[in-house]
Amino acid sequence: MTDPFFMLILMEELGKEFVVWDQKSTIEFIKAGRKTVFAEFAIPPERIQEIRNTCKNAPIHPEFSVEIVNAEGEVVARVRKTIYIRRRKKRNDG
Repeated sequence: MTDPFFMLILMEELGKEFVVWDQKSTIEFIKAGRKTVFAEFAIPPERIQEIRNTCKNAPIHPEFSVEIVNAEGEVVARVRKTIYIRRRKKRNDG
């Protein structure tokens, strides 16, 4: 349910100048989700800029968290994602 979303947001926001891969996920199950569950994925613009500034010369591995909730707003699970990000190597057309 949660796998691609942080990666896709980052790919869109950072653009083709960066390589973005899902690296790792952990899930903490809190209670049974017996009906429809929801999760909201967002990365603030300040965090995108921080990633862009930090990822100058070496890969980085930022973490993101999201809570999965039921219709009553009760947390049924917490997911932590680690994303691999690096600047794309420039090709010499020479």
